[in-house]
Amino acid sequence: AFTYRASRVPDEFREARWLVKRYVPGADKVVSERATVNWPSLARVVHASGSFGHPVLKALSPKCKAKMGPDGALWVSTFSGEGHINPVSDLYSPYYSAEIFRSEDGGRTFEHRSHLEYPADGVTYPYASGGFSDNDFAFMPDGSMIVFMRSNWYGTTGEEQSPMYFARSTDQGRTWSKPVKFTELGTCPQIAQLRNGAYAVMYGRPGLFVRVCEDDAGLKWSDPVELLTAGDRSKLANHPKAEPSFHDWDGEC
Repeated sequence: AFTYRASRVPDEFREARWLVKRYVPGADKVVSERATVNWPSLARVVHASGSFGHPVLKALSPKCKAKMGPDGALWVSTFSGEGHINPVSDLYSPYYSAEIFRSEDGGRTFEHRSHLEYPADGVTYPYASGGFSDNDFAFMPDGSMIVFMRSNWYGTTGEEQSPMYFARSTDQGRTWSKPVKFTELGTCPQIAQLRNGAYAVMYGRPGLFVRVCEDDAGLKWSDPVELLTAGDRSKLANHPKAEPSFHDWDGEC
């Protein structure tokens, strides 16, 4: 893949837009719109080969469900492509980065609010990492925000599992605590508030796990409950492989 500053690609690819499906009250219909995304450090990724047989520009899209914040704004997160421009240093990074946006006009325009950089150091943050990709965030009862971020990326590192990281903000996403390892694995984290008011995070691959928050700040979590074992069940597949990778394990995503 090749990464370019948005300012260096043809004009028709410079502007960031997301496809939005909007339900129109009273009309009982859904209309398609293009939301403007103001992403100052936007970089565009081009996949030069692969199954398409020709160069392909990677699409831009949000990666989690939109959430209504306590400020009345609509919030959503995504992550950069394979490589990005660090908005602080204005330098290229080969890792993914987590990004959070908010909209004050009902999802017609999104402004960039948060950038979470993977601080690779070869020790606490291994070089063999995808950076911060799949992520989800939540607004906590004490007024803070929390975010969980995936770091594994098998296609580029060969690592079948890598830690999931956690960070917290006390100023509505303007700044964040330094990300810390939350679990030894974690892909596609999803946070949900249950009917009883508790917050739960679900994550997996390999396996599927859920943990419940035990305080109002997102700092104390229960031990993981295993919903799907992390073991190899590929022999249960219709067409078992002699040497399966974890992608072939039955029940894994």
